[in-house]
Amino acid sequence: MSVSFVALVPARRASSRLPGKMLADLGGAPMIVRVLQRAAESGAAQVAAATDDDEIAEAVRAAGFAAVKTGECDSG
Repeated sequence: MSVSFVALVPARRASSRLPGKMLADLGGAPMIVRVLQRAAESGAAQVAAATDDDEIAEAVRAAGFAAVKTGECDSG
């Protein structure tokens, strides 16, 4: 039996410890893109980021992944 699943990665911009962390450059790509790339290697049927930030959503979409816009979130 085959099990399919979706990977949805939370990506807030307003982190109290490191604001903008999800857009930090990791080897030429934003951190959120690197996380989504790794999630795609899991065999998930779909990989997407859930974010309250337009800039994060744009970076995710530019890398070919889906971005789901949320309302403003107090925590991940």
